[in-house]
Amino acid sequence: MLSREELDLLSKIDISSIDKSELQEIGALEIDKNLPVTERFKLFMDKVKNPYCFLVNGTPVSVSFANPNRTLEEALKSYLTNLKNLDE
Repeated sequence: MLSREELDLLSKIDISSIDKSELQEIGALEIDKNLPVTERFKLFMDKVKNPYCFLVNGTPVSVSFANPNRTLEEALKSYLTNLKNLDE
């Protein structure tokens, strides 16, 4: 898993400087929703490569957070938990 320093560097990448072919299509990621949140988080991080820059339906997306006190891990865990709840 990425260190905080590596995540900090990824968060500062300008999406316009990234080759679109290097970005992961987030909708194509397959993660077992029955796994515990921590396992889903690890799988997501392994598959997406850069959690701050990815594709949504072929469109490059850059993520930033309005709350600087919330970590990426907290945000992704919340997202993955909510995603599972939507399917139930």
